[in-house]
Amino acid sequence: MQVDQSELFQNGLKHLEKWQLDEAKQCFKAHLENHPQDAEALNKLGIVCANQQKFEEAAEYFEAAIDFNPKLVSAYSNLGNIFLEQKQFDVAMRIYKKALEIDPENPTVHHNLGVLYKQQGNISEGIKYLKKATSLQKKQPLPGEEHVGKKQAGVWFVFWLIVIIVVFYFLLRN
Repeated sequence: MQVDQSELFQNGLKHLEKWQLDEAKQCFKAHLENHPQDAEALNKLGIVCANQQKFEEAAEYFEAAIDFNPKLVSAYSNLGNIFLEQKQFDVAMRIYKKALEIDPENPTVHHNLGVLYKQQGNISEGIKYLKKATSLQKKQPLPGEEHVGKKQAGVWFVFWLIVIIVVFYFLLRN
């Protein structure tokens, strides 16, 4: 039985969501055999590799995703995270700034910049970007949350605010 290529991609997403990284990787690679320029699949494969601590391989997939879709902000953000993880702050900054040129209202990129500035010791700039990320997140619902009522949206806001506070707490302890 031949598996539909979009089904391979969807199965990869399901495995990734369940943290079944080897299975996710197999599905995305199988999908890419017939769709080698699928930037979303390349990006997801990069995420799998990053979670497997295979940062060089992950960076290659993120760069390929960007080559095939230069407007895929999530690939820039993920690539920036690789360089941030490796303490290559200037490279990460350049990549995040490029992502903001493409989508200046992207809360994830603002959050990542906030973390980057904090790691560089620039707490005030970090807080500025984290506040902006929180503000943007309130305006942009999470996927599947488009029809959520105000009360539920407030719960999500509080949740993300607590996450940011906890992250800062642990970062400042070090």
